[in-house]
Amino acid sequence: METAVRDRQRSRTGAPPIPAAQSPRRGSRRSRGLASALVPPAAVLVVLLVVWESAVRLLDLPTYLLPSPSAIAGSFSGEWGELARHTRATAVSAVLGYLIGNGFALVLAAVMAEFRSVENALYPWMLALRSLPVVALAPLLIIWFGFTIWPIVAATALICFFPTLVNGIQGFKSTDETTLQLMRGLNASRGEVFRLVKVPTATPMIFAALKISVASALVGAVVGEWISSKEGLGYLTIVASNYVDTLLLFRAIVAVAVIAIVWFLVVQALESWALRWQRTGR
Repeated sequence: METAVRDRQRSRTGAPPIPAAQSPRRGSRRSRGLASALVPPAAVLVVLLVVWESAVRLLDLPTYLLPSPSAIAGSFSGEWGELARHTRATAVSAVLGYLIGNGFALVLAAVMAEFRSVENALYPWMLALRSLPVVALAPLLIIWFGFTIWPIVAATALICFFPTLVNGIQGFKSTDETTLQLMRGLNASRGEVFRLVKVPTATPMIFAALKISVASALVGAVVGEWISSKEGLGYLTIVASNYVDTLLLFRAIVAVAVIAIVWFLVVQALESWALRWQRTGR
């Protein structure tokens, strides 16, 4: 009330009103939202680890069969350098394949959604290629690219490609017909309709595919490293299996899980930013 009176008095004299202090409620809502997002999965993880640790101790399971979480955590000591090197190799292969596969899928999805003849000509062949397991294509990829990083990148790109292609086509086609008619009535060009209407409409479905592709990219990279690599977390799991080193195997699994979680959170943050930018323009 006092602030309103002061503002009226200042308006009579021609002075600008004093800006009101920003309410702390927005910050508290964000904190509560973050806590509600993090606490449940963290609680599930804690319960799982406690049950796992208790079961191993009560059943007296040998380490080579199932190590306890405490033994796995202790095994990281002195192994950070080697683990970091293999983690970096897997991350580079997965990210490159992710970018190439999803980028090509989005471009092709836009073309196929815009031109029905292109979709009719290419979509059956895309489905036929999708039916081929990547492992069956591995020998060809090795012949074409050699024992380098590129067979792994190609396998990762192929795995990421199809979900994003399908979601992209569906997203670009899901524009409301009334909106399209309104844009045509405003004499909007095809490019303007695509940029101003179809891209915003497709954004949620595209990001849904991009989040799914995070796990797919890591699976592709690990499987590719089984076949044609001497470094990476996939290669590390082969070594651990050959030597029955279960602790090494779990260290590699933990590293893959950490990459997946961080990567997923990055994509989720980009999705939030993109949707907020579409709504507010900043």
